[in-house]
Amino acid sequence: MALVVNSYGSKISYEYDYFDKELSKIIFREIKDVESFIQIDYSFLIDDSYKEKSFDVYFLAKYGLKENDIFQVFDRKLQRRIGWCIPTNALDSTDHDYASNEHFLKYAYVGVQEALRKLPDDIFTNPIDISTSSRIRISEIFHESTALLIISREALDIEDAFQLPKAIPSLLKAGYVELTKDNPSLLTLSRPSPEGNKLYVEFVSNHVDDADLIAVLLKNVAFYQSNTILQFFYLYQVVELLLECVFKHEQKLLVRELVAQGNRI
Repeated sequence: MALVVNSYGSKISYEYDYFDKELSKIIFREIKDVESFIQIDYSFLIDDSYKEKSFDVYFLAKYGLKENDIFQVFDRKLQRRIGWCIPTNALDSTDHDYASNEHFLKYAYVGVQEALRKLPDDIFTNPIDISTSSRIRISEIFHESTALLIISREALDIEDAFQLPKAIPSLLKAGYVELTKDNPSLLTLSRPSPEGNKLYVEFVSNHVDDADLIAVLLKNVAFYQSNTILQFFYLYQVVELLLECVFKHEQKLLVRELVAQGNRI
């Protein structure tokens, strides 16, 4: 969970220290030298109204992501807002439509803080050079095709806790996949963004055992869209997994029916 940067040819690791609200900066301190730090600028009015609430932040990637692709995320089943999806390049700009939106400001603050505080090691980040300046912008850290999916735990029922792999098939309809170590520049799947300001999410049924594997296969579809043979291969694997789930379910029903018939004989 470190931010690794280059300084005069040397790689240095920094970790999140605190959010300086007065200066509107996120402070990272060097792991090996606590006296050394770098600053990440924050562009918006800070609204920490949600500081006592719990959120989960996920990293997504989307081909052709635009700064104004900012959406309120709704659970289609619950018919309620459960979070926001915000491009990382929108977190440095005040030119988009939501720069002064009170709800956006609350989620942007939460999203930036959680994303940088728990920055994963297994996602793609841009190489950063601080040889000439220790001040960094958020958009310098992440690829321009990166978005933050910020989910409010409070908005979900306990039994319906958010599980990203189960949401990926739905998110893929809008072109989003989970961000991994793969460079988002390799994405070739192009899907139109939702109309309006809402992104509806549906979840894979709990009867499907291989949601994690399906999410991985769909990510490969998004990266190899230009190769129709590979695209067909990965999609066919998804179909086979779903057919296997149906077979297991039908098999159980058939066994129960046979047992019931045997008891009547």
